[in-house]
Amino acid sequence: MKRLFLLPALFLLGAAPSPAAPAAPASSGPATTLDFTPRRAGDPDGFSRIYFNDGGKKYTVSLPYNTDVSGSRFEVTFRFENLRTSSFTLKLSPHSPEQPFDEENLPAYRQTAATLAPPGMQAPPAQEEKENPLAGNGWTSHRIISTYQLPGNNIRQSITFLNLTPTQQIIVIVTAFENEFERTSQQGEALLHSWRSLPEGELATPSLN
Repeated sequence: MKRLFLLPALFLLGAAPSPAAPAAPASSGPATTLDFTPRRAGDPDGFSRIYFNDGGKKYTVSLPYNTDVSGSRFEVTFRFENLRTSSFTLKLSPHSPEQPFDEENLPAYRQTAATLAPPGMQAPPAQEEKENPLAGNGWTSHRIISTYQLPGNNIRQSITFLNLTPTQQIIVIVTAFENEFERTSQQGEALLHSWRSLPEGELATPSLN
């Protein structure tokens, strides 16, 4: 039996939490109708799925077995089975696809990535940057990876700015202890690559809330 849990907001490992009254992209960046509040979709293919509203459109992702989900208008976080201290987050971006990933704009992207460091940690210089690591579905992206030194087990975090459409950019965040980082990244990217438009007839219930 598949189980889908919605958790209250909690902190294990993750990016810096949004403020109580987030500066939404509508005020600090491009306007958007994408809403990351998770809602349940039908499961005709046997997989648990959730969907997100985007004005008159809906987008769905398939969930691995026993995935915990918590979300709001501005971001949604997934925690996978056996990786509960790690997190995979989709977040509205203050940037726009009209800001290309070039030398003129990359300093602004790096500055945004630094604000998403795990709470209580100061972002080090980026350890690695990757151009277009999520190239599927016609997407373009840029990734910044940082490592935070801790006694016994480092924390790694990747911040990926992803252009879903010519007008919509989101931020994809993986935060994990170093020994769980690759597995968390792989499961998160598999989930993300299941992103697709959702026909109205496939809806099972209007909301998980």
